[in-house]
Amino acid sequence: MRRIQAFEFCERIETPEVIRESIIELLGRGLRLSPVFETAAPIFHEFCERTQAETVLDLGSGSGEPSALLIEALDRRGFTPPNFIISDLFPNLSKMDEIAGKFPQKIKIIRGSVDATNVPDNITHQARTTFNAFHHFPPPLAEKILADAVAKRKAFLILESFLRNFLSCAGFFPFIHRAYLESLFIKKKSMKRTLEYLLVFPFVGPLGLWDFCISIRRTYNRKELMAMVKKFGDSYTWEYHEIPFNKFGIVLIFFGIPKP
Repeated sequence: MRRIQAFEFCERIETPEVIRESIIELLGRGLRLSPVFETAAPIFHEFCERTQAETVLDLGSGSGEPSALLIEALDRRGFTPPNFIISDLFPNLSKMDEIAGKFPQKIKIIRGSVDATNVPDNITHQARTTFNAFHHFPPPLAEKILADAVAKRKAFLILESFLRNFLSCAGFFPFIHRAYLESLFIKKKSMKRTLEYLLVFPFVGPLGLWDFCISIRRTYNRKELMAMVKKFGDSYTWEYHEIPFNKFGIVLIFFGIPKP
């Protein structure tokens, strides 16, 4: 399946905020219901061990929920989670505060804008990650993000919850579907938010499904990722993994570790 660089409603400024936030909540709830991060936890722990990463900078964090889900999964597996710094070019501070509040000792927020292609040197960390975010970046931008990590000798890990094929997405779709059905019964923070959600609920499903399908079509495959890092020579060890989490579902993990 050929990769396309189409748009997603949740990343468009023209999308009304209540719809955009509802789609993000829907996708986040689907992740929480799924075993994606439980499956990824052992290899992520191995990555941290090999890189001696005590602090991880997550780029394009959105709400920051994937970092929290990974901390929970590592704890359940008996691994010690690293400290996470969550960041974004346009940080959603209210959502980040909510997530960081659950793990105040483990998650810190960069409250200003962080450009993933030029991460400031004053952010102390040993490794960088993107969780379900790398597919949003078109190839030139994706290559710049990797190049900045390599130039600054930082380990880098990419996690995507599905491959670029619809058989793989079939493994994840049931969790999105369940999240959509359950979302009507989840208590909102205010009556205003409840009324807003009831108003946009009929649109959230179709628009969220569009974003889900486009995310699949935008995900990079092994050949494309390896081509991006080939120009960096042999200064890094690059590994690509596909890890099943149910009959069809597969987690994609791609990482690079600086060689001594």
